[in-house]
Amino acid sequence: MKMRDRNDERPDPLLERLRALPSQGLDDVTSARTLARAEAVLPDRGGSARGREARAATPRFTRWVLSAALLGWGTLYVWGAVDALTRLFPMKAATTTVAVLSRSTIR
Repeated sequence: MKMRDRNDERPDPLLERLRALPSQGLDDVTSARTLARAEAVLPDRGGSARGREARAATPRFTRWVLSAALLGWGTLYVWGAVDALTRLFPMKAATTTVAVLSRSTIR
């Protein structure tokens, strides 16, 4: 198979069409809108009244239940993973293997 020479420039119609497309640069308006959207999504970490009201509206019970549910899910997940690993790689007692090997070498 012959290697293609880099100096051998054959016209590629697809590449020419791609080069002819206008390149979109990031303008100030687009970047300002993106930044505004990102700031709107971030949680309010300041001491504003709106943040305090939102925290007060969330009952303690709801936060506690969510934490307990996540802890329970994590425990169940780990338990299932350990169970699957013990089924894939069963562990046998090492003493039975040693006992069988020592009896076979004595005779």
